[in-house]
Amino acid sequence: MAGVQRGEAVVLQGGDCAELFADAAPPVVRRKLGQLRELSAEIRTGLGLPVVTMGRIAGQYAKPRSLPYEPLPDGTSLPVYRGDAVNGAAADPRTRIPDPDRLLTAYDRAAAVLSTMRAEQTSHDAAERIFASHELLLLAYELPLLRAADGGGHASSVHFGWIGERTRDPRARTSGWPPRSATRSASRSDRPRPPRTWWSCRVCSIPSACPAG
Repeated sequence: MAGVQRGEAVVLQGGDCAELFADAAPPVVRRKLGQLRELSAEIRTGLGLPVVTMGRIAGQYAKPRSLPYEPLPDGTSLPVYRGDAVNGAAADPRTRIPDPDRLLTAYDRAAAVLSTMRAEQTSHDAAERIFASHELLLLAYELPLLRAADGGGHASSVHFGWIGERTRDPRARTSGWPPRSATRSASRSDRPRPPRTWWSCRVCSIPSACPAG
């Protein structure tokens, strides 16, 4: 990224607006990586510069939404689908209820995707490496995965994460984020599964499960 800042490389970032748990299967992951790698090669050839390739992958299980409710054709409304880490996409009141167990499923699916990425990377050189990135929309998921390191914080959930304007709202409960040191990667296998604790998430204004308590 330092080279990108100096104009010596470019960033390619691509992926789903919101990943689905069902897409954690290795064939689907490999297909996404293949598409990113082909596009990266085209950009590298066209510009004559190295490409830092990042997938919006292995953790993008939350979906940014502008409104809390979705109108239906019959005039009624439902809570919006906020991504597989929160609720279900089907237009059914029962599936739209936030389920804290989904945070644990998101953790497991992200670990599975990263495992496929690591295995797939062994057949490619360093120039074709693909990093994992996602928008940090669910601080109830991200904050418990901070680890102390070098006098600051280590965001262990992703290689590269970012917070948008809605999430960084100073009125929301965002204490402790972002970490003071640069975001770096860590092996998910080194991190224990967090316990489940209920709290009301001020980031998305819905009940959520916060492993931080």
